[in-house]
Amino acid sequence: KRGIEAGATMILIEEPDFFENSGYEDAYKTEWEDYYGTDWQAYDKSDAESRFMHAELKAHIMTKAMDYISTEVKKIDSSVEIILCSHSSSNYMWHRIAANNYDILALPGVDGMVLQAWTDTTSRQFSVQNKGGRHVFEYSWLEYSEGINYARKLGKRIYALNDPLADNEAIRDIAYNYYMENIMAQTINPYINAYEVVWPDRFLWSEGWYKSMQESVYQVLNDMAKNDVTFKGGSSGIGVVTGYNVVADDYDSNRASSIVTGLVCNLVASGVPVNVLTVESIQDAQYLEGIHTLILSYDHIKPTYSYNGYESADMKKKMPANDVIAQWVKDGGSLIYVGGANDNQGISSWWNTNGNDYDSPEAELFEQLGLSVSVKDLGFKYDVTLASQATSNYMKDYTISDIAEVGYRMTSYTINGGRVLYKVGGDNVISEKEVGEGHVILAGIEGSVYSSGGDDTYQLLENLVTRAMGVQDKQFCAPGYMYAKRGDWEIVKTFKNSYTMEPGLYFDVFSTREDFVDIKVYQNLTVAASSYGIYKKIEEKDDPYLVHANGTVKSVETTGNKTTAVIKNLCKSPTYDATYGISLWWTAGKDVKDVYMYYDDAKGTEITEQTHKLNWYVDDYGILHIIYNNVTTNDLSAVIEIQW
Repeated sequence: KRGIEAGATMILIEEPDFFENSGYEDAYKTEWEDYYGTDWQAYDKSDAESRFMHAELKAHIMTKAMDYISTEVKKIDSSVEIILCSHSSSNYMWHRIAANNYDILALPGVDGMVLQAWTDTTSRQFSVQNKGGRHVFEYSWLEYSEGINYARKLGKRIYALNDPLADNEAIRDIAYNYYMENIMAQTINPYINAYEVVWPDRFLWSEGWYKSMQESVYQVLNDMAKNDVTFKGGSSGIGVVTGYNVVADDYDSNRASSIVTGLVCNLVASGVPVNVLTVESIQDAQYLEGIHTLILSYDHIKPTYSYNGYESADMKKKMPANDVIAQWVKDGGSLIYVGGANDNQGISSWWNTNGNDYDSPEAELFEQLGLSVSVKDLGFKYDVTLASQATSNYMKDYTISDIAEVGYRMTSYTINGGRVLYKVGGDNVISEKEVGEGHVILAGIEGSVYSSGGDDTYQLLENLVTRAMGVQDKQFCAPGYMYAKRGDWEIVKTFKNSYTMEPGLYFDVFSTREDFVDIKVYQNLTVAASSYGIYKKIEEKDDPYLVHANGTVKSVETTGNKTTAVIKNLCKSPTYDATYGISLWWTAGKDVKDVYMYYDDAKGTEITEQTHKLNWYVDDYGILHIIYNNVTTNDLSAVIEIQW
């Protein structure tokens, strides 16, 4: 209240969540008794029922707290915005944290969200298309896409945050690589158009060259947020479902994370702009508007209960995802259901209580779809052949292998009146059938197989999507790159294929390095495969002009043979390195006689004239490069004078 009375217009609530293995306080025990109507039970990581119950209650408590706080704030001043700051459920899965971001964002008193991803969260090692290692862009896309899709139909703003500092000291010296790919995933996603600059103490620590590159990035983000975006890449309209209670999956296994990355990141790595959705977000048909193909698995998540208001007699309500998805299919959507038998199916929830007697949530979904399905648990298998039964030439055989020799859980699905697409031995593992105006594929192999199952099994997922889209007379496209244009900025991420830009001169925002404190210029640029960059085409005008500066440009004036620019960079402090001021100028063929630099205060009074390691040169393309060490400690602007 004091903050609001002092003039605060926005309150950001930082990570309202619970670690999964907490919950021993008396207040928590009381909440348990109120919510479940039973005596409190200690958290038991070895028991699926315990994991899911604690995750659900913890998400409920934090949602209730945010509901109360936001309601009370709006009573004081309804114009004050409440912003949720959180990570994706996919990230919280790694850290064993429970938080239902969608339910919080859907609260009437919450106005938006900062979706946080940074060098640590996106530097996890996992397999994509049978290649192990760090797949930073793909995982960044997963995180940011989940965040932006929380608000698909809520009409609330999502800000993308990226942190250049790695808490993990083992990767701190190479964190700039991950930072750049995080920025790529933000800016190339056509649905993101708002950004938060990272907290100062996470930015100021950087070395001078790294800080200088980040200053360029902040200028670019500020410009991009003002412009519309066009996107080129693979097929749009494909959704993959995850959920906040993924944190409750098998505690000692990476199976859940492998399912999430297997279903999302393999497609992203082919240039497909996957929409990462959450099961708790699927509240009505409007949420799935624009999605034509949906990939769903209940192996690692469960459609349990959602928040229903802290003053409501019924504190929770059944997640309506199955109802919504079933009707969406009947209306023309294509559903690919992945997986089947899993160790979490025995937990108590709406599908097996209060008069319901379904073996699993997917069994209830299949019934709503009108499917009569014979299901058989085949256990864990590897070194087996997935034999195609389809006539389509792209539906080839695959050999399922596993380096760890643990195997992949398989389920046999035989749909009454359906078609068999793949068999393992004599068992039907992948089958399909039309439902209403739509189409269903039941793929009875856990989703992690698409990351690391050997024999290019990631292509099997693409083939299933191809088939699902084909019945809708749509063609699946996986071009091996993504491209976006925001105003004059062109963002390119390549995977298997290169991307050729239109002829002309370009500069690359990310080209500043420790051994190259400058910005590179290219002519007739082709972005090589497995590369990326944020580029701007240099317009070849008749007169000289400022192309780019990594600081805030306050003014540019030309009088006679002199051009003067006032540029504000971050000042030096006693604790942190200075930044480098970097600017590019189109010379229009004019000769540069000399370049001067000095500092000005707000009134225009000259403080001192000195070079501060001032360096300038004109390259072979007629671009003037100006670089100087910005050592002011008085928060002053640099004045650049160019004598023509």
